[in-house]
Amino acid sequence: MERAKESREILVSTENKIGVLHNIARVLSAAGINILAISGYIIETQAFLRLVVSDYEGAYQILQKENYRIESKNVIIVELENKVGVLENITGKIEESGIDLKYIYGSVSADVAKTIIVISTSNNNAVLNLFNN
Repeated sequence: MERAKESREILVSTENKIGVLHNIARVLSAAGINILAISGYIIETQAFLRLVVSDYEGAYQILQKENYRIESKNVIIVELENKVGVLENITGKIEESGIDLKYIYGSVSADVAKTIIVISTSNNNAVLNLFNN
């Protein structure tokens, strides 16, 4: 059974250079903040990192002090079983509801029963209702 909850995501945009991710991980770790989900990519000379963390407010303040360009966005975290067909099922429900899936990221270890994915849609409230009712 899938469960969904609203969360805040931090989008960091910065010059692409060696050590950026290490610095972000270091300053968050030093503050006791866990990175729950991460996605990263590069466009030309810019690096972009999407982070869901255990302490959103704390991470936001720390990254601001480190002079990173940051934005925040509401996202949905879906906890789901780690088995074949589950992603097909949830994306099918979203499609059938006529909701545009803007992006998705997540990961899983083969030896765990549950995982999370982070999604952003055209109607996050409807997705929350879809999975929690």
